Amino acid sequence: APNHEMPLAVLYVDAHLVAVDKPGGTPSHPLDPRERDTIANALLARYPETAALAGGLAHRLDTGTSGVLLAARTPAAWTALRAAFRTRAIEKHYLALVQGRTPAQCRVDLPLAHDPRDRGRMRPASPGLRSWPAETTIRRLASDGTTSLVAVTMRTGVTHQIRAHLAQLGHPVLGDRRYGGP
Repeated sequence: APNHEMPLAVLYVDAHLVAVDKPGGTPSHPLDPRERDTIANALLARYPETAALAGGLAHRLDTGTSGVLLAARTPAAWTALRAAFRTRAIEKHYLALVQGRTPAQCRVDLPLAHDPRDRGRMRPASPGLRSWPAETTIRRLASDGTTSLVAVTMRTGVTHQIRAHLAQLGHPVLGDRRYGGP
């Protein structure tokens, strides 16, 4: 449902595309049809044409993650954006504060699967679990020894990929209780 009261920070808009700044703590899209405080609901209120395009969002960010979201306003833009994400023509870059001193640079190529004991959590894939390829590159920008600021690039886009990969390295994102971050 459209939410006219929900703030929406539009970074760019034209006849085909909208780029918005999603704050951390705001869901990208509703997981329940009654949920209204999402970026998708705010987009629908301002750009009603997105209703015919699954809300227009070409991708998602975890609720706790801030960043730029792209939404289509036309069927042609929807098709082009989805294809660009699928073929990895769009690069995704993130910054994260993590526990400990990370390696100067590393690459994690570790398929992920839903944890059978907690479906809201991802874990390294094991035989018998449906999994998705996940590749993340991490580069340390600064560290005081107890925390590090890292630049993260994802070639893939698996749920919680960055959080799960950093936790597997022993460097969980600060404040991310689900993956062990202090």
